[in-house]
Amino acid sequence: MKVLYVIGALPYGGVENLLFETVNNMKHYGVTPYIVNLAGIGEQHQAFVNSGIETISVGKGNGYIKTHRLDTAWKLRKIIKSIAPDVIHTMHFSADFFGRLSALFMNIPVIVHIHNPRIAGKIHRKILNRALSYKTSAYISVSQEVKKQVELYHNLAVKPNKVIYNGINRDKFANLQKDKNSKQIFACGRLVKLKNFDILIKAFGKIYDYHPDYQLVIAGDGPEKNSLKKLIKDTGLENNVFLTGYRTDIPYLLSKSNIFVMPSESEGFGIAHLEAMFMGVPAIISENVGTKEIAANCSLICDKTEEDIAEKIDLLIKDKKLYEKLSFEAKRLSEDFTIDNYCSQLVNLYNQVLKNGL
Repeated sequence: MKVLYVIGALPYGGVENLLFETVNNMKHYGVTPYIVNLAGIGEQHQAFVNSGIETISVGKGNGYIKTHRLDTAWKLRKIIKSIAPDVIHTMHFSADFFGRLSALFMNIPVIVHIHNPRIAGKIHRKILNRALSYKTSAYISVSQEVKKQVELYHNLAVKPNKVIYNGINRDKFANLQKDKNSKQIFACGRLVKLKNFDILIKAFGKIYDYHPDYQLVIAGDGPEKNSLKKLIKDTGLENNVFLTGYRTDIPYLLSKSNIFVMPSESEGFGIAHLEAMFMGVPAIISENVGTKEIAANCSLICDKTEEDIAEKIDLLIKDKKLYEKLSFEAKRLSEDFTIDNYCSQLVNLYNQVLKNGL
């Protein structure tokens, strides 16, 4: 089976990391993957090339993924004709748009993979998504909440909509042991406002007087980096709060962590939280984090306020019995969410779509 994966760009990010793990695991399922990078840019583009997966660039910048770029649709259509895939699998709005538009009047199923619960977007996106639902063979939603949003804002043609939770590559955790004496609070993600890292830093400042031996480490990069650096300086936490930049060794950082925090305004299905669970690191997450659907019994759900986050951190530091209970549950609940199980579900869906027709 040949599967063409279409994505808007390949920057550092959770969706892109998951795609990398997916395509490199698909050989075990008889799938030959191809990658189309519409914008042709992104820090991870070369990693895909180096992995031996055929990776094709359509454009040379973000301008190529604007919806008015009919030349992008035409170039993608030529690529589709050349490869003749059995299935097209898209992710990111631009890929969902161009993937379906380019495949019009072709007898090739298109599966649209929605990772973000905030998908209502601009009015023209709503219209395009609903219209192109008629060229959608099936949807994949990363959580039940995302599935609800897809039904509201995408699925006018009432096509199948399957929830497939993300999976992790356990090989990354080989030979790693959790540091039981760790006094590190850890968070990771793009440094954007939606992640609420500013609130987390302020929350850490509230508990610093009681736990001065603890550190807060935030891995990631993004447009909020300078403002977060200023906040750290203004609060006098330079010696205890660290921004590491983008890191490829998240499992290692988790093994050195005591608590994981994800206070996001919006989150599809955070892979970093799933990795924290696998390491037995209890988490504090907001109600907007999609992993709460599987992790409610091993996480503390916080309000998106510095006071409540600080209170939850303090509780996990002080209550050893609660900590050990959540740690045990995190490991147990993460067992089934492997990249192998994830890819198996994808291939089953591909086969089902091919069997049932467009």
